[in-house]
Amino acid sequence: MNNDQNLTGLEHIGTFVSDLEKSKKFYCDVLGFKFIEDFDVEIASGLLKTSLVELGGLILHLEQLPDWNPEFKDSVFAHVCINVKDIKAAIEDLKSKGVKFDMENTFVLNNILGGNMECIFFRGPDNESIELCERC
Repeated sequence: MNNDQNLTGLEHIGTFVSDLEKSKKFYCDVLGFKFIEDFDVEIASGLLKTSLVELGGLILHLEQLPDWNPEFKDSVFAHVCINVKDIKAAIEDLKSKGVKFDMENTFVLNNILGGNMECIFFRGPDNESIELCERC
């Protein structure tokens, strides 16, 4: 791909949430993201409440609309992938915190970005899809 726009990488990923405090607690307390800041933005339909959280250089922008739209039932992004050092330990830790996984077992993706990755999916508080991956 030609990079004439001087693109350097992703800045953040944004997702809509129904309850900002509940989502912030999940990402920070359950998944270990670091809280960065809260701020509000005035939009046409009212006040958009936002929080920024970060893990390993990935900033996640949580956005609570003035009126929650339940049609975002499968979130507004395909998924967020979080790298882990030990996927089995991460799964056990998350299960102990009440996280339910979308599948019983991990799966391996071969020859992805120069190697193999062992992966599994689970859901966040608004049914957003979250993937854990360990390079193997």
